[in-house]
Amino acid sequence: MNKGILFVTGLVLSVLVMSGFVLAADPRQAEAVASVTVPGYRSLTLTNEAISFGTLVPGTNNNMAVNPQLIARIGPETNVETDVNVQANSTSFTDGSGHTLNIANNFFFAGRLDLVAPAPSEFQEYAQANAKVACTTAALGGGACTIWHRLNIPQAQQASTVSPYTISVTVSATD
Repeated sequence: MNKGILFVTGLVLSVLVMSGFVLAADPRQAEAVASVTVPGYRSLTLTNEAISFGTLVPGTNNNMAVNPQLIARIGPETNVETDVNVQANSTSFTDGSGHTLNIANNFFFAGRLDLVAPAPSEFQEYAQANAKVACTTAALGGGACTIWHRLNIPQAQQASTVSPYTISVTVSATD
């Protein structure tokens, strides 16, 4: 029975080929392959960029920044998993006259925009801030995170004489 099916199939194909029916593609058409590479893209917008502590007295701890919290917003055009990193660009604050305030006295906490201010024990030292923080696109759903800051002023901290103590902080979007 199998030999009969093969014979009939072969006979039909032979008749189709002899009658001019070609199983190949139409010679008036051609195929092209289109390709595109879509790179990973991250978008980060910061608001409330200034981190101000005002005037603080030596020997005080857990002083919160007086201005609104820094807001890091991951843009909707971001198409890859994104974490928000917070990093100090120096090991100390400086006042322009040679006085310094060690960065280990500055702390930050990052969390979703709808969170209330965290407890002091939840803050991380800036000295350890090269690690990824809690704000990720997965956790935020493409939203924003709030970054709170607090500062300790050691008991014997020298007064700033030329200008306020300052330090540069970088907030970046990374994988």
